[in-house]
Amino acid sequence: MTPSQDKIRAALSWDGVNAAYWYRLASAKIRALNDDPLAMAQTAQDRNAVRRQINRLLEQAVALNPFHSAAHIAQGGVIVDRLRDEGWQDADGWHAADLAFDRAVYFGGPLVPERHRQLGYYWLVRALGQAAGASGRWQGWQRSSWHYRQALAHTPSHSRKALLGRIEADLSRATGDGQIAKKVVAELLAQGD
Repeated sequence: MTPSQDKIRAALSWDGVNAAYWYRLASAKIRALNDDPLAMAQTAQDRNAVRRQINRLLEQAVALNPFHSAAHIAQGGVIVDRLRDEGWQDADGWHAADLAFDRAVYFGGPLVPERHRQLGYYWLVRALGQAAGASGRWQGWQRSSWHYRQALAHTPSHSRKALLGRIEADLSRATGDGQIAKKVVAELLAQGD
């Protein structure tokens, strides 16, 4: 069972240098925002104010424990959600998200398939956020493909089917087109052979 935000705040009041408490509070706020966005914020501007609060909590968590790769992933995800609501135009926001995700791999180790899947999804979303024909779009797609291939390469054969299902779900969610997702997964499999 996940402790309430009030219990986590109480824990922080007596042990404010525990990175796990900062991360848990941020995670609780992320869950609350995702589960019932209207309860926490009525408008995109309000949601982004909550995301900025969450980002500050995650900044504290990674400052106290930079090796906690899940905190870096969460931080990058919060930034991307804010960028989406703001129309993808904040170059500093993209830089901050890039840095958070790159740190997640660096501190989490290069052989963690789930981290590569998460990064593949990030770079896919980043590529789709670029204007068609922009060089950043192609570079984002290349990095996305590379991370998805790394995820597949480091996944035991008995777990590959489940990973491919998650990658296909990522692609469908990002593109809104299940047929494109199936085609890309087939291409990833062909490249891996």
